[in-house]
Amino acid sequence: MAGSRDDKVYITPTEIKTFFYCPRLLFFQLYLGKKMTLKRRIRAKLGSFYHAIKHITNILRGIEAEKDVTLELGRYVLKGRIDALEEGTDKILIHEYKSGSGPRRGAWLSDYMQALTYAFISIRNNSRGKNVIFKLHYRSKTLDFNIDSESVNLLLNAMSDIYIIKKHGVLPDPNPSPAKCSKCPYRDICQSLQPDEALSSWVKSLGSVIRPSHDRED
Repeated sequence: MAGSRDDKVYITPTEIKTFFYCPRLLFFQLYLGKKMTLKRRIRAKLGSFYHAIKHITNILRGIEAEKDVTLELGRYVLKGRIDALEEGTDKILIHEYKSGSGPRRGAWLSDYMQALTYAFISIRNNSRGKNVIFKLHYRSKTLDFNIDSESVNLLLNAMSDIYIIKKHGVLPDPNPSPAKCSKCPYRDICQSLQPDEALSSWVKSLGSVIRPSHDRED
């Protein structure tokens, strides 16, 4: 099965991001292969160039860049590459760079959950007791976040659903919107399918944007 070995399933932070964007998109990418329009291919190339510049800049500043991280957690193996990491005696800064401008306020939930996954891996590996801050760097702004139990629960729920998708090939519910569906390369086949069960239907209730805790309304 996709991303599995024996009873364990490998999950990347990028897959976490895709899952929160649309669980069914992740399913299609895993089992049908990634499809990209010309516009998306160009954006991907520009994004790679943007990350390369950030990588060189961080090295020149003495910041650890492109750090590979892995966490085994029961039946899950989280594996990814942090854009940049700064670790001190009592604090860890995790940097995630995005070439887009982001939403008008806050961050895209999918980007947030990707960066949070790196923070979760860092805490569980060797950083207990340290204050972990993860920074989302959009083209026009930088947002600081602290890891919290509610977000960790969302991550664990996503990992559980991705396990089922990868091990058993279960088709999850989509997380549709007119903007997403209009540019999805799988939209025709998606509209013709019904989910095997209500897997991942909870994602639709989350919204697409999250704001830093100090900027959220009570």
